[in-house]
Amino acid sequence: MKRLSIILSLFAAIVCSTGSVYGQASTEGKDFWVSSSLVCSPNSSTPVPYIAISAEKACVVTITDYRGNSVVTNHASGQVMNNIPLGAGTWTEFGNSNATVRLYDIDPSKWYPVSMNNADNVGSLADQKNMYGLHVTATENVSVYVILSSTNSMDASNILPMTALSSEYYTQDYWSKVKSGFNDAVGLTTILGTEDGTIVDITPHENTYNNVHPKGQTYQVTLNKGQTYYLVTRIAQRLSGTHICARNGKKIAVYCGVPITNIPTGIAARDCLFEQSMPIDYWGTKFIVTRSLQKNGNLVGITASKNDTEIMVDGYPIATIHAGDTYYIMMQNDGDPSTRDTCTSHRDYVVTADAIYIETSCPCAVYSYDTGNSFKGSTDEIVSSKGDPSSVWVSPVEQKIGKITFGTCYTDKTEDHFLNIVAETQYCQNTILNGISGTTKTDLTSLLQWIQVPGNPTYSYARAQIGNSSALHSVFGLENKKGFIAFIYGNGNDESYAYSAGSAAVKRGVRIDDRIFETSIIPDTIPFCMNKELAFNAKISGSEDIDGVDWDFGDGVTLSGGEEVVETNHTYTSPGWYDVSARLMGKPACSNIPSSELGTVSFSFYVNRPDTLEFTDCACESELPYDFYGQKFWRDTTNAVVADDNCGTVYKLNLTIAKEVTNDLTNQPLFGRDEYVFHGPNGDTTFTETCERYVVKYPSPVCSKCDSTVIYKIQIIHCLSIEIERYAQTECPGKTISIGYIKHKGNITGATLQIGGQEIALNYNNSIVGQTAYFTADLERITPGTYNNAKIVIVDESSECQQVVPLPPFTVEVSVLYPSNVFARKYYNVLAVLNSAYNGGYTFSGYQWYVRNTNDPTSVAHPIEGANEIIYHTDNLGMGYAYSVYLLNGGTWTMSCERVITDMSADSEPTPRAPEVRKMVKDQQLFIEVDGVMYDSMGNRVE
Repeated sequence: MKRLSIILSLFAAIVCSTGSVYGQASTEGKDFWVSSSLVCSPNSSTPVPYIAISAEKACVVTITDYRGNSVVTNHASGQVMNNIPLGAGTWTEFGNSNATVRLYDIDPSKWYPVSMNNADNVGSLADQKNMYGLHVTATENVSVYVILSSTNSMDASNILPMTALSSEYYTQDYWSKVKSGFNDAVGLTTILGTEDGTIVDITPHENTYNNVHPKGQTYQVTLNKGQTYYLVTRIAQRLSGTHICARNGKKIAVYCGVPITNIPTGIAARDCLFEQSMPIDYWGTKFIVTRSLQKNGNLVGITASKNDTEIMVDGYPIATIHAGDTYYIMMQNDGDPSTRDTCTSHRDYVVTADAIYIETSCPCAVYSYDTGNSFKGSTDEIVSSKGDPSSVWVSPVEQKIGKITFGTCYTDKTEDHFLNIVAETQYCQNTILNGISGTTKTDLTSLLQWIQVPGNPTYSYARAQIGNSSALHSVFGLENKKGFIAFIYGNGNDESYAYSAGSAAVKRGVRIDDRIFETSIIPDTIPFCMNKELAFNAKISGSEDIDGVDWDFGDGVTLSGGEEVVETNHTYTSPGWYDVSARLMGKPACSNIPSSELGTVSFSFYVNRPDTLEFTDCACESELPYDFYGQKFWRDTTNAVVADDNCGTVYKLNLTIAKEVTNDLTNQPLFGRDEYVFHGPNGDTTFTETCERYVVKYPSPVCSKCDSTVIYKIQIIHCLSIEIERYAQTECPGKTISIGYIKHKGNITGATLQIGGQEIALNYNNSIVGQTAYFTADLERITPGTYNNAKIVIVDESSECQQVVPLPPFTVEVSVLYPSNVFARKYYNVLAVLNSAYNGGYTFSGYQWYVRNTNDPTSVAHPIEGANEIIYHTDNLGMGYAYSVYLLNGGTWTMSCERVITDMSADSEPTPRAPEVRKMVKDQQLFIEVDGVMYDSMGNRVE
C-alpha cells in the first residue's frame, strides 16, 4: 500500500513556534512526562502524591526518572520494578501509601518536594529548578493520572501524552486566599521540560512572588529533559493568563494549581486545586458546562488568548475580554445561595442552571471549579457537608473524543464518585458506559439520564453517580462513536477531586464520521465501510476558521469549493486502501488576514467490505451438552436445543445453534483482521433470531466493523451408532460375503469394503435396529488371499446439514479362497491341479490336499498325509467326500474352495482338456504317467 508523505504549508515561523501541527488524536497514549503542582493539608500533614494508570488492554509500563532509572518498587518485596505488567481493564496506583491494596511504591522525593507541607512556606519554592519529571511509557495506549492527596485535601488531573504536548500555554489558577489560617498561602505552577536545552519564555499576567518578575515583562528559563521550574504567585494572588511558550517548538508540560484555597473566597472548606494546562492548540469556541452533583455551585473560569474576545452564555452576549484575562461565571443551584460565611470572591456573572452553553468569538480555555461545602443555597444539594474545592479542564465541543477508559480515586473519605457527560442530542442514546473488571464488562448505561441543554438543544447532558463505598467497579469504559466531553469527580468528607475524561487534542485535521485524524496511516481496525456514506468534516478545531477545502478522496473523485464542502459526504464502492488529502483554506481564528492556504492534511485508510459469511457444521446428539462460550446446549423432551444462562433467561434454538468464531477461522477473508472473538449472549454480541437460527452480529471487542454478519450453524443430528462383528470372514469367489453388524441409532448412507486395493460397495439394511444385520458384497473380482487389514468405511449423512460425517474405519479379516475349478477330476480316482494355462493364470509351487467327509456332521477338513503333489491318486475318492487343496503362490498359502464327490464319473474334457494321467507299477516301484511323461512317486521326471 502506498504511504503518503505529509504535505504542509505553514505560516512563517515565529520565536514561539507551536511545532508540528500533527499529534495523536487523543489524550490516551504510550509516552508521558509527568510532574505536578502542590497539595497542602489544613493541618499541615505530609502530602501523598501518586500516579494512577488505567489500561483498556493488557500492557507493560515503565516509570523512570530523567536518567532512565526505574523509580517503582514492589511494596511487598522492595524490589525495583523495571517492567510492570498491567492487566486489561485495570486501574493501578503507584505510590499511594494510603491505598487499601498497595502493590507498587514510588519514592515521592523523586518527583515532589515532600518536605513542603505548610501552605505558608510554599513561597520559598519560587523560581526553583528541580529534576522532578518522571517518564512513563506503555506498550499499549493507556490513560495516566496524577492525584495530589493529603489529609482533608486532594485533587487530580488527566496527564497529556507526549503526542498531545505542545509549546504554547496560558495558565489559569485561582486566588490562594484562605478563610482562616495560612495568610501567606500562594499558588504554584510547574513547568516541565521534555528536551534538553529548552528555552521557555514566561510573560506573567501579574507580578510573581515577591514581585521578582513584573507583570507583562517576559523573562526566560532554560530547562533540560525532566527538569521542572516553579512559577509562584504573590501571597493570596493568582497568575491566571500568564503566557508560557517554549522556543523552537520544543514540547513542555504545564501544571497549574493552588496548594490550598477556598472557593468562593470567604467560604469555609479548604482544599487544593490541580490541573494540567491544555496547549492553546486545542482550545475552542464552544463549551457545554454542567454543574456537579451534590454541589450548590460551580465557578466557571474563561481565559482568552486574543484581545476583544466576546463571550456569550446561552446565546446572550455578556462580556468582552482581552488576552490573558479570565472571566468568572457562577453557575449555581438556586437564584441566590445564602451562605453560612461571607463570600468575598469576584464573580463576573451569576446564572442559575445545571448546564450552560458558552460561545466565544476566539478560542478560549474554560475551567470549572467545584465550590466548597459551605456554599449553600435555599435548596441544598450538599450531602452531609461533603465536598471541597477542585478544578477541571472543560473540553470544547470541537475536541470531543469517542472512547476513554478511566478510574475513580477512592480514599477513606472520598467514597462518592460521579460522571458528567455531554453529547449531541441525536447521538446521546448511543453512549455506552461499562464497569470494567479485567476482561469482564458490566453495562451501566442505564445510569445516564439525558437532558437537553437549555441554551443549545442540539446537545444533551447526563449526570450520574457511578461509585460509592460499596461500588463494584473502580475502572470504567465510556464510548460514543459520535463523540462526547466528560469529567469525573468525587466528593468526600472535607475532600474532592475532579479531572477531565480526555480530549481529542487535535490542532488541525479531518473528521471521518466519528473519528478524528491528523495525518499518516489510519489503522484498518477503524470501521470505514464500502457502500456507506461517510461524513467528511475539516472544521474540527476552534483555532482556525476553515472556509474551503479541496478534497481528493483517493478513488479518482475530487471535490473543490468553499464553505459548503467543508462538511461533505462521500461513498466508496470498493474495499481497499485509499490515500486521501484535504487542502485547507482559511485563516487563524480572530485574525484579520485574508483567507489563504493553511496546509494539506494527508492520510491513508482502509475501507472494509460488509461480509456475510456462513459456516455450517454438525454436532452429534451424543456430544450434547454443546458448549457455546460457557453456555451448555442440550435437547429437551420437545426436541429443541435449549440453554439456561443461570440468570433466568432460557434461549431456545430449535435445531441450530450459534457457535463462537475463534482463531481457527483466521484464514477466512474477514475484514483483513487477525482475530475474531464474539462475546456470549450476555456480552457485547447481538443475537438476532431469524429462520430458526441465531445470527452473530459483529462488533469485535476492538471496534465495530461494517455491520458484518458471521453465521455459524451447528445442526444437532442423530449420529450413527454401530457395532461390527470382528470374526474372520471366509468365502469363495463369486459368492457373497456377509459381515454382521448391529445398528443402534442413526442412518447409514454409504458403506464400502476396502480390500486388495479395491473399494467394493456394501449392501446394508437401515430398517433393522438393535438386531444383527449384514453387509454383503460379491467377491468375484478379488484376488484370493487373506486380508488381515480389510476396512469397512461407513458414512453417516444428515440431510438437514448436507454434510457427510465419516466414522472411523472398522478393520476386519477377510479371506478369499481359490475357486474349486483350479483343480479337476481325471478318471474316477485322480485329482489334479491345472496349470496356469487352464486355472485362471495362477502359478503354484506348493500343494497340500485336504479332505472332509460330508456324510459325518462332525467331520472337518484335514490334510491328507503325503498328498502334497500336483496330483492326488487314491483307489477310491469316496462318495460324499469334499476335497480341497492348499496352494502356495508367490510365498502365500491360500486354500481352494471344496469339491464334493457325488458320482464315480470323471470330469468331462475341459477346454482345453485336463492332463491325461495313469498309474503303473514297474519293478515294484510306483510310477505315474502324465500325458506320456513318466514321474516317480516323488514327482521327479523319469527318462
